[in-house]
Amino acid sequence: MAKKTQKAEAEARQELEKALREKTQEGIQVNKKQNTINMCSQMPNVDLWIKEIAANASDAGASRFWVYSKEKDGKLIVICEDNGHGMTKQVFSDHFTVYRSRKRPDSLDDRKVHGTHGLGKLTVAKIPGQVGYKMITSTGESTWVATTGSLIKCDPIKLEKQEEVLPQGTRLEVTIENSVTRYRYMQRLHDILNEYARFLRMDINVQLPSDGDESEALMVTINDRWMHPLDPGILTSQFTYGGNHFDIVMGIGPGSQEIYQSRILITREYNLISYDLTKPWEISNLWIRVDSPDFRLPFGRHRLMNEKILDPVSEHIRNELLPKLIQQISSFYPGNLIKEFGISTKDFEQHIFSLLFHDGNTNHPWFDVPVFKAVVGDPLSLNQLLHIYEEKQMILIEDGEFDGVDFTRFEVPVLIKDQPDMAMKVIKDCFSERLIKIGANDLVFEPRKGEGPELPEEALQFQKTLGMKDGVFGPELSPGTRNFTEHMTGGQYKNLQGLLPSRTMDESMQAIDDLQEMVWRVNYLMDRDGETPCKTHMFIYRKGKIVLNLYHPEVQHLMELSKQAPALAGHWATALCLSDKRNVLPHLSDDVREDLLTIDAMLRAGEMGVDNLDLEHEDMDDPDFRAYHGRRIRRRFRNDPDDLFSKN
Repeated sequence: MAKKTQKAEAEARQELEKALREKTQEGIQVNKKQNTINMCSQMPNVDLWIKEIAANASDAGASRFWVYSKEKDGKLIVICEDNGHGMTKQVFSDHFTVYRSRKRPDSLDDRKVHGTHGLGKLTVAKIPGQVGYKMITSTGESTWVATTGSLIKCDPIKLEKQEEVLPQGTRLEVTIENSVTRYRYMQRLHDILNEYARFLRMDINVQLPSDGDESEALMVTINDRWMHPLDPGILTSQFTYGGNHFDIVMGIGPGSQEIYQSRILITREYNLISYDLTKPWEISNLWIRVDSPDFRLPFGRHRLMNEKILDPVSEHIRNELLPKLIQQISSFYPGNLIKEFGISTKDFEQHIFSLLFHDGNTNHPWFDVPVFKAVVGDPLSLNQLLHIYEEKQMILIEDGEFDGVDFTRFEVPVLIKDQPDMAMKVIKDCFSERLIKIGANDLVFEPRKGEGPELPEEALQFQKTLGMKDGVFGPELSPGTRNFTEHMTGGQYKNLQGLLPSRTMDESMQAIDDLQEMVWRVNYLMDRDGETPCKTHMFIYRKGKIVLNLYHPEVQHLMELSKQAPALAGHWATALCLSDKRNVLPHLSDDVREDLLTIDAMLRAGEMGVDNLDLEHEDMDDPDFRAYHGRRIRRRFRNDPDDLFSKN
């Protein structure tokens, strides 16, 4: 049995070896037509063939490239010519061998080679309706001609030497059964060349037939400069990292972020300002071009195969080049001088706002560009606003349009409300907690020191009665104690808990802490012009300060009342101010406001002839007694102050 098995295995091995020998002799067979179709499918745009032909001309050292057309027998013939060094017989023959290109950088001048996959004829093969192909090339010593029909169908190619030797260069004729007019097709080719090949170091000349009369034609030249060394709105840099070389040009204005190889556009799909970051920066009005011979491209040449090569490029652009560019341009920003360099003020400001929104490094120059407009005075930079915020703990912005307002009386500059959308995002992101909108109610001013009438003694005495009554939790705060909550003893907390049944203690305690920090004053308030006495506002509330207006009739009435019943007048004035739920501590609920005023009333009760609150009363442990005691005093203080005063 074992011998039979060994014999079978030996026979099987022999059969396999025989089959492999036969396959080796035959070679691997490829369906050339299908393979051509598959490779053409990798081309992203059927009109990009003209870009590849232009790139081939540039690789051949051409200084001029012409594209023109004619019609014959109902077909369109597009003709491309260049004055490059032409092709030898071997190179010309290889041109029709798919996958191969004999181009080598050291065989040309100082420009880098773009085409290395032999894509020129493949892109032509993808043209819908392509039925003819003729190429004539000359080195100046010999001239060769190749003709064929459809490239996609792999029609036979005829290659022959021409007796007449032409000047150096290559001429290509592509015949198309065209479905559009000659004018429209040539316009499309012009647009492709202008988009992808305008930075090639050669003149590209495209003949555009007239839309109305195709017998007339205009020759248009495409030739843009890669660098603009004398333009302060553009920055150029040559950067080397890890043996890879990059040529970078960037500027402010409409545009995109583009990858090039040998001055041919490859793609715009990469965010070059933040490719190395987890969260991308969306920066408006910034264009960037990066060219490198070290970019590796796939067969279709529409993206990068070595994308990680962009990490150091992005970091270099963001941290080195962009600050230099902004520093360079911002010196021309005052006086709107940047317009002299083709940069609109709006584009530049939008660019700055985008950078401020994404970047947190205040040492970068965009933090010092004054782009935030104020109602009065010069625009402010974000660093200036941050300094104001640090010093004054607020940023002011108008909330309406007001005539005749003396905005200089505000402690800090007031920003205009019509800031660009991105500017408002930056402002809200940086100052949301202390961004104060100045509306009609805010256009009342407290006189500066030394201005306005002198405060009488009775006003100063009235001022002492304002605010929450001291001693809610006993004597004044102990040294080092930050707030009432920290100072309160366990027994006092228990008693207060019974007096505030409507709300949780935490909410009430936080509210009392807020009020403890509030400053109460009286003064003669002025109207928006800074001169006219204000009689419309009873008080103003700004930055933790409440100032009662001694010009207001009701405040005058309460001040008069305070001469005989200071506790009552002080409580009533405090209650009127706290009733302004929109402006004064808007985060407090209605129930908590009433709870706080109840506590204040209880503590003032003895001063006004009402039974005082005794936290040590023997019945204070009874929740019903505590609730009753609080309601009784609260009812007394809901009456009109004049009525209460007459009863006392």
